[in-house]
Amino acid sequence: MLGYYSQSSYRIDAEELSAVFGSSNTPRYPIPSVLIARLARCQSVRGQGIGELLLAHALRSCTRVSKEIGVELVVVHAMSEAAAKFYESYGFVRFVDHPHSLMLPLKTLERDYPA
Repeated sequence: MLGYYSQSSYRIDAEELSAVFGSSNTPRYPIPSVLIARLARCQSVRGQGIGELLLAHALRSCTRVSKEIGVELVVVHAMSEAAAKFYESYGFVRFVDHPHSLMLPLKTLERDYPA
């Protein structure tokens, strides 16, 4: 096995988003989301693009899921600062109060990773 990831349904409280996007741009209800959890690749294939391939596959899967269930964000919880920077390089934005938690709006996801 070269790598893996898991996904689950998730929700973000609107207050957490207001710090990032401003209170006038956020709804007053919890935001339905998809959590990409435990994305990892084997150390033996480090630097070969396996992590990027796994993330792209996971994001395309999130796009497909969004057609079935109404989700607005993809969320990840990075295990390290290096992992957080990896996600930022793909357009994820950090939560203000939880710098290793990042989100990607579905509109960005649909544009960059169509199903």
